Amino acid sequence: MEGLFNAIQSIQNRVPIHGIDNLITAVQAAYKDMSADTLDNIFLILQDCMRCVLRQKGENQYALPHIGKAKLRRKGILPRVLSCDQQLYDSAKVVLAESDRGNLAFFEPAE
Repeated sequence: MEGLFNAIQSIQNRVPIHGIDNLITAVQAAYKDMSADTLDNIFLILQDCMRCVLRQKGENQYALPHIGKAKLRRKGILPRVLSCDQQLYDSAKVVLAESDRGNLAFFEPAE
């Protein structure tokens, strides 16, 4: 998400923004101006960070993951979605069930 926030911040530094309506307009403009590749990178990083958080049982003490997005994109094999293996998913559900940090109903497949 850093890429999106950097783009928004750069607009904020170039254009004076007064009021919430102007801020919303500036955020929408920053989002529209961002390339599809940058947005893909942001969401792949977010997915990979979520897998790291699951591995760390909800903690955020992990090294930022690097999957070589530019290289994979050049080869035409950049994934749009990162998968989470069943064992990691099941262990994360156990951690969530043992904590008071959430409701497992949100994580069960719809029937």
